[in-house]
Amino acid sequence: YFASGLYFVQPDEQAIVRRLGKVHGAPVEAGIHYRWPYPIESVDKVSVSEIRKVVTPRRLVLTGDETLTEASIAVHFKVKDAKRFLLNSSSPEQIVKNAAESGLRAVIGRNLIDVLLTTGRMMITEETKNVLQKELDRNGIGVEVISVLILYLAPPYEVKDAFQDVASAREDK
Repeated sequence: YFASGLYFVQPDEQAIVRRLGKVHGAPVEAGIHYRWPYPIESVDKVSVSEIRKVVTPRRLVLTGDETLTEASIAVHFKVKDAKRFLLNSSSPEQIVKNAAESGLRAVIGRNLIDVLLTTGRMMITEETKNVLQKELDRNGIGVEVISVLILYLAPPYEVKDAFQDVASAREDK
């Protein structure tokens, strides 16, 4: 029974020890450790080096010049605080996804459609990453945004031909 208290933490993990349900001590780093056997203490392990990914679905977003566009992004993130990641939310991936959608809407809403579809893609990704990180830090779920990638950014399918006609007219002019 007492030998069941031995546990091993991998080099890419941190462990959170709970004594009678409450967190006991700081996150435990890699190596062999001992805890009081269950039910007195339990251990939750979190991979802190794994790059996780969430993808937002394609959504219609209103731009700064009141034009609809369709957008989707992928967010890569990793855990920077295992205790917050484990305890401050029951579904941190869903929080990242919702915050990413919100941040993307905010950034696209401040820009014109012409900028978004041509020269502004890098600016959108950087600005969305910054807005997203601020929101996640405010929520305190212990994650760090590594990158934001635009998967899809285009006018809705129904009006795509009209956008191409306008672009062709500008080129002809």
